[in-house]
Amino acid sequence: MNTIFEKLGGTYHDENGYLIPNLIPPETQQIGMWGRRYLHHLKTEKRVLYTQLLFSGKLSAHLEEIDRHAEEMMGSAYDTDGRTGRRHGEGQSRESDGVGQTHE
Repeated sequence: MNTIFEKLGGTYHDENGYLIPNLIPPETQQIGMWGRRYLHHLKTEKRVLYTQLLFSGKLSAHLEEIDRHAEEMMGSAYDTDGRTGRRHGEGQSRESDGVGQTHE
């Protein structure tokens, strides 16, 4: 009898009279801060999507993509002066003294 698992290329081994599927987890790469935050969001707020991605084997790739995209966005937001996200020369003709006064 061929199971769906066997038709997809899966194999079993015998353990005390029970057929146990030979499952090898896919290799995972390190997921950065943004991927981990999104994983937490999926687990707590989007459980159905989390389960779908997990069982389809696409969760790691999805988290890696989210992390990469977020790093690119953060890099472009802080690519100049490291504080405000302003590009060089952008909004630098007028400075605020923090009390509502602007100076040229």
